[in-house]
Amino acid sequence: MNNAMTPTNEKKQHSATLAGIEEMISRIEAFSSSAVTGKASTLNPDGTKTPMQPNEVFDLINEMANLALMDIQTLRQEFERLTTSNKKRGELVYLPLVDVKGDLTQ
Repeated sequence: MNNAMTPTNEKKQHSATLAGIEEMISRIEAFSSSAVTGKASTLNPDGTKTPMQPNEVFDLINEMANLALMDIQTLRQEFERLTTSNKKRGELVYLPLVDVKGDLTQ
C-alpha cells in the first residue's frame, strides 16, 4: 500500500519527541477523517487509486497509533530514568504536572 498517511518504519525509537507524537496523532486524525468520508485510497503501481477497505483502514490507523504509543513509552522511560537514577528514595525528583487548562500543579 502506498499512501501519504502511511507511517514510516525507519523511525528511530531513540528520537521520540512530543512534536513527533503530536504529528502522528494529527495524521491519525486526518486519515480517519478521510476514511470516514470515503476518500481514503491506495495508490496502485499503475497510478490509479483504489478505495481502501475497512480492514485496511483499521490496520493503518492501528499501526500509526502503535507507533505513537511506542514513542510515548520511550519518553516515559527516559523521564523516569532521568528523575530516578542514582537517587535515594527520599531524594526523587518529581516533574510538575500540568492540568488540561495549562496550570502547573504540585
